[in-house]
Amino acid sequence: ILDTIGSVLIMALMGILMITQLLIEVRHGMANASPATKNYFSAYYIIFYFQGIVPNAFVIGPAFCLLGLYLYMRYVGTEISSANLTAISVMSMNVMSLHAFAHSLTVLAYSPSY
Repeated sequence: ILDTIGSVLIMALMGILMITQLLIEVRHGMANASPATKNYFSAYYIIFYFQGIVPNAFVIGPAFCLLGLYLYMRYVGTEISSANLTAISVMSMNVMSLHAFAHSLTVLAYSPSY
């Protein structure tokens, strides 16, 4: 379980760093832009934000849930309510598998209609 948690947290950190770098680049590039261009691209900040945050929430949330379950099992023991812990772990992994679906829905929701 630690391998899964570690790899998911690394992937989530990479996603957060990618979003941060993208916003820094866009903001730095807009420093010398005209006010009309800044207004036009201000809507795209929201699109970039949601296209990065929504799918990553489907990875980060379950990863921290699994980390909490691991710490709980480590200090309390596996014999206490192991059925509930297993169910929560399975649900967390199912939520994590919805990452691609959430990303697709976010892209569809924020894409301009033609």
